[in-house]
Amino acid sequence: MAKQSAAIREWFTPRRSLILTLSLLFGLACAWRVLHFPYNRETLFRGMPANAFWVAEHPSLSSAWKDVLSNPLVKAGIAAGGLEDESAGLLRSRRIAGVMESLAARNTVASYVPSDSEGAFAGPALVAASWVGYRTQFLRWRSLPKAMGPGAAKYRLMPGVDIWTVKSDVPGGSGFLSICVAEGVIYACLSRDPFGVQHVVLRALAGGKPARSAAVVAGKPEPERGVQQGWALWQWPFGPTRNMWNSSVYRLEVQPGGSLRGEAVSAPLSAFPVASAPAVAGDWDGLGAVLGNVPAAFAALTREQAGRLAGGTGSLTFAVMDMLIDGNDPVFIALAGGDCSGRILGLKVPMLLAGVKSDLAPDSLFARVSAGLDLLNRRYKLGLIPRRRGDGIRTWIALDSSGGKDTPGLLEGEAPAIALVGGWLIAASSEAGLKQLLAGPAPREPGKWLPVMKSAGSFPVFWCDSTRICGPARDAVAVMTLWTIAKETEASPGSLKRADLDRARAWFVEAERAGEIVLETFSSGDSAGVRLRVTGTGAAAAIQ
Repeated sequence: MAKQSAAIREWFTPRRSLILTLSLLFGLACAWRVLHFPYNRETLFRGMPANAFWVAEHPSLSSAWKDVLSNPLVKAGIAAGGLEDESAGLLRSRRIAGVMESLAARNTVASYVPSDSEGAFAGPALVAASWVGYRTQFLRWRSLPKAMGPGAAKYRLMPGVDIWTVKSDVPGGSGFLSICVAEGVIYACLSRDPFGVQHVVLRALAGGKPARSAAVVAGKPEPERGVQQGWALWQWPFGPTRNMWNSSVYRLEVQPGGSLRGEAVSAPLSAFPVASAPAVAGDWDGLGAVLGNVPAAFAALTREQAGRLAGGTGSLTFAVMDMLIDGNDPVFIALAGGDCSGRILGLKVPMLLAGVKSDLAPDSLFARVSAGLDLLNRRYKLGLIPRRRGDGIRTWIALDSSGGKDTPGLLEGEAPAIALVGGWLIAASSEAGLKQLLAGPAPREPGKWLPVMKSAGSFPVFWCDSTRICGPARDAVAVMTLWTIAKETEASPGSLKRADLDRARAWFVEAERAGEIVLETFSSGDSAGVRLRVTGTGAAAAIQ
């Protein structure tokens, strides 16, 4: 043993020791050069298509994706799309968990290009870029070719940069999944172009600035785990400004207990301007004594905003509103179920309420309602006749059917009705439901919507209790399903598909877990936004 130690010491001369040390350092330097890629967040955004309608950033997706898929709100969307089995399979799959750990441990950026977009990148396409760092070479040499399978084709984009492509599915038809690993990032593209990812990689490696849509997100601080932030281009769906394009930056946090919070900011939001609450009066305590906890959903907006939803100041509907509404008091819209539900064709459905603060006298109200109905009947052939009704204590105006061929065949008590109560002018979609509301105790038990409206800083504002609203909504879907079945027996098929109604019913079943939902608007300079607060049934407390 002593002889072996002496031989080793004799062999390790100073010269040999120096050579070995330098060789080891050189080997480590080569390995470091091959495997090390300094983290560069902007690289992930450079490849995103300039004509993308949506760009989102997901940090630490490998550790957050199970929480996201298990969240009641996300599960509701999955149920609506009929993807419950696929979602459950993802949660159970160890292979998927391993892939997520390898490919999405640091930061992931995704974008979507719709089929009808204009630009150099043809849609529909889903593009993603994820930071893989030192795993780059392992993915390139072994993992990626093995994962793509024998049916994948390989294409050399440039020295050291290869593309793998395999036939897959894209929205609207068949297409290709193409993947490439370069400079510490794995790029993927699902599109109809078999080598669509090459456009993404070339943009990323060119070293230029990200496109405007991606640069907006890249300019924000990198979010923490469990938070998604992004940019989206969307069209306003209501009123005369429908189809007007707006862009929004959003931030969304999905929490394991079923709660969620987020914020979206649009600049400018000219299609639906936000109004400051102090400039709009409102006797919410008086309305609270009338409605109490009857509403399962409640929204408040200004007269101008209500007019935009009704079709603009030049529309006939706005002209009728103008006959009934004086001043600039806020207009409310509510949905009621339970004892105050309405009926259509004998089937129980939620009752829609709308109202505004009013100083009208009962006789004056009848005259204005009659004039408004005359306009609507001439334009739309509704065949509605105002009739005074009462129970000896309270009075209301029922909008009865004249029996014309263009008038819906409603049963007794199913027609709309209008009443003045507690200084508020209230219109209801069901006379029977309105009678139940008027006959209730006064004042009623306070509703959870009341403090939300009283503390609102601007309009519009929205509140709902999903545990109460989803049941009546399922009833409404059931009525629509029966109507669709009846239409299918006629020569012309109905416009609604039964499969879509089934998915809607499944969505309401899952969405019932969302609990209390509040949407509050705010404005700052030339920008406006929405804050979202959701408390799921599994959350310990409401989000502050």
